[in-house]
Amino acid sequence: MQITPATANGRGSLLPNGDASDNYWPRSPPPSTTIKCIVNLSSQFFIVYSGAFFVRKYNDLNGIDNNASMLAKTLERCKDTCFFCPMLSVMFLGVRMRSNQLTQNSGAPPEYVQLAMMASSFAVLAQALLIFGQAFFLSNSKLRSQPVLILFDVVEKLALLALYGGAATVVQGALTMTPETCGLSAAEAKEIFGGDGAPKVSPAVLCVIILSTQFFLVFTGIKVIETWEKYVTDPRLKPPALLTWKATLDVAKATVAFAPQLSILFIAARFRALQIDPVAGAPQPWAQQAFFACTGSVFLQLILVLIGPLAGISVKQNPAPGAIEGDLIYESSNKNIQIVLEVVRYALVLAMYAGFSAVIYSILTLKNEDGPTPGMAPAVVCVLNLTCQYFGIYLALMIGQTVEKLAGISYKKVMNCLTACIDTVRFAPMVCCVCIAARMRASEITDGEGAPPGWVMDAMFVASYAILAQLICCVASYTVLPPTEQDGKIGGVDAPLPLSLRNEKDAMAEKLAKQSKELVLKAVSGTFSAMQLFGLFGLHGSTIAIIFGLFTMHEANSNGEGSRLVGVLGA
Repeated sequence: MQITPATANGRGSLLPNGDASDNYWPRSPPPSTTIKCIVNLSSQFFIVYSGAFFVRKYNDLNGIDNNASMLAKTLERCKDTCFFCPMLSVMFLGVRMRSNQLTQNSGAPPEYVQLAMMASSFAVLAQALLIFGQAFFLSNSKLRSQPVLILFDVVEKLALLALYGGAATVVQGALTMTPETCGLSAAEAKEIFGGDGAPKVSPAVLCVIILSTQFFLVFTGIKVIETWEKYVTDPRLKPPALLTWKATLDVAKATVAFAPQLSILFIAARFRALQIDPVAGAPQPWAQQAFFACTGSVFLQLILVLIGPLAGISVKQNPAPGAIEGDLIYESSNKNIQIVLEVVRYALVLAMYAGFSAVIYSILTLKNEDGPTPGMAPAVVCVLNLTCQYFGIYLALMIGQTVEKLAGISYKKVMNCLTACIDTVRFAPMVCCVCIAARMRASEITDGEGAPPGWVMDAMFVASYAILAQLICCVASYTVLPPTEQDGKIGGVDAPLPLSLRNEKDAMAEKLAKQSKELVLKAVSGTFSAMQLFGLFGLHGSTIAIIFGLFTMHEANSNGEGSRLVGVLGA
């Protein structure tokens, strides 16, 4: 169907021959360092989290204890390293957006910043490979030796140095980069911005930098204390306060857990404003204040945790079943102080929810004052969709935990259901990063005029709604299926007895009724499991499609045409 008189000339081989004009198919411009690093991090994230899920499912089906499975335990440890992937990806997007602002899509971050991006993203990969190496070598007595232990230790420390040093360098670069360091000459910068000079860092990018700094400072503190404990053998240099601060920083991780999703929402709001006005676009002033309100809320929650050891207040993660990140308990000999801290914590959490709700409203209502308002980019629509799912589940769980505390009633089945949903929405920040990266890539190669190919935008919608489908299946399975022993005797649906057995009292009737019930429950359970797996495959397939689009889109096909879902699921 592609053969025409113009192309039927034997030319256009896909094999590179050094002559760009002798190729019928357009070639994609080389992806930026930011795109490469995001693809690297997202691939690690999905492989590790999905691998852990499938290994657990396989072990459950074959009666294998996950706690005794070396592969299951190794993948669970790798999940701790992939915890950095969404935050790093959002930070890279913020830095790239800043350089695009300074060069009007014609430059890139300084070379040393790009090197720092690559160093930190490959450091995450190195840590994951290190965990697998330790599981293989250190579990084998024949391979375990002192040189191997030293090698692993050195590699681990170098990876940590690359991760935290790279992240710090990226933050520094975002705050100090200028049009000249991003590739423009002084004359070009003056032509673009006039005598006033380059604009300051936008509130969205500034808040992303602040959240990223909080995030990495907490983990840096933990690693410093762990390294001190490992190498300092003198008990006099290990005061009890050191253990207290380590426990405090472990709890502090929960306060920065929301940083990646908040950050990607701020980036989406900034992106929407630039879509409407590429030169001077900005969210509404009150929306920018909402950015700082959310950022300040996370910061103050972190401060509340950190002042604990100084004020004689014990702060710990709620040990109750179903407790999640951020569900903290403040204990003090003074009950009044304890009550005040609890009230302040709830106020800060509510302020964060109010702030990001205002940001979502600002994106939906932002208008072009000088002409028609373009339709919202599908990438931004998907970010809003996933943000609502992500924070909606955490809000429902927080409300449930609060009701349990105040009413003294246990809702085990509901809480277990919501806790299971948390594992599903963990994918949301990473999917959002990939969607925004695809939109940014299309804008860069079309000078801000284009959009990703239609099939890439369709993949964005499939990914966001695949997560929603998994949430629905998770809730439905807990609603329809009877409770397990750990869920407690709440709810449940009994299978009806056959008509011929309604009045039977003998053992055979009871046996048949039990078999009938088990058959129905297995069928329903299998259906929900199949639907969840289908949603998981849909999520991964669509994410792979978006990543493939990142490397294959070019100026000719980055026009937003060909979508089957835009207009049905979003504008």
